[in-house]
Amino acid sequence: SGRIAYLKRRGTDALPKLYVRDTLDGPERLLLDPEARRKPGGPPQAINNASLSPDGKFVAVVVSGADSELGALEV
Repeated sequence: SGRIAYLKRRGTDALPKLYVRDTLDGPERLLLDPEARRKPGGPPQAINNASLSPDGKFVAVVVSGADSELGALEV
């Protein structure tokens, strides 16, 4: 698979977001925005790690409270 997944932080972003492309020069798509998952009054959420499966069908992501090193693994 030529699909790639990567973290990217734009100038206005508080934290990096997870994006995916089907090819290196293809259009990027936002896959996970940790700020959108933040509960009202809760701590910011951050992506600690992300890994694309060899066939490009799945992305494993570790998301945690921004102040914590421990997170939840999600696919």
